[in-house]
Amino acid sequence: MAIDKDKLRDFAGKKETMNLRGDEEDMDEVEVGEEMTEDEIVAEVEAEYEAGGLEDEIELTEGYDPEVDGNPAEWVADEAIWERAKKAVEGKMDKYDTPWAVVVAIYSRMGGSFK
Repeated sequence: MAIDKDKLRDFAGKKETMNLRGDEEDMDEVEVGEEMTEDEIVAEVEAEYEAGGLEDEIELTEGYDPEVDGNPAEWVADEAIWERAKKAVEGKMDKYDTPWAVVVAIYSRMGGSFK
């Protein structure tokens, strides 16, 4: 089942307005230009997932099947970042009920964008 284009537009719009390090409350604690390492991004996403977060990513990837929809999917704008995001959770996909939500969260926090 393909991802709903309206959900994708809503998700991409939300991500464009968010600080990559967190919500507005955290913005004062982050220096301009500060970047997270891949390990920090993965740890942050995993912690958020385990705490019951990633609702937008879960909703976006509901029904996503890489064998049917492509891998990367047509809505992935940067295949190299997508591959890095997948590699970051390689061997852990069975750990998540919604693994593609985790990959999408990591992808977007690594700077990946959506078509």
